[in-house]
Amino acid sequence: MKKLILVLIALLASLYSVVFAQDSKYPPLSEYMMAQDAEIALAKSAASEKISAHATVKILTASGYKVAA
Repeated sequence: MKKLILVLIALLASLYSVVFAQDSKYPPLSEYMMAQDAEIALAKSAASEKISAHATVKILTASGYKVAA
C-alpha cells in the first residue's frame, strides 16, 4: 500500500511539472526560425556542390519540417 501511494505521488508530481512547466520561459518558435532562402543556402553550404546539388533539403516551418529542395 505504501508503494502504491509513493507511485501515485510521483505520478502526480510529474504530471504537475508537465502541465504547469509550459509557461513562457522559452520564446515562441518564430524567434528560432530563419528566412527560408537563408535556411536552404545554409543547408546546401554544409557539403560540397557535387553532394548538395542532389541532396534533399528540409526547412523548419511552424507545422514541422517541409521538403524545400
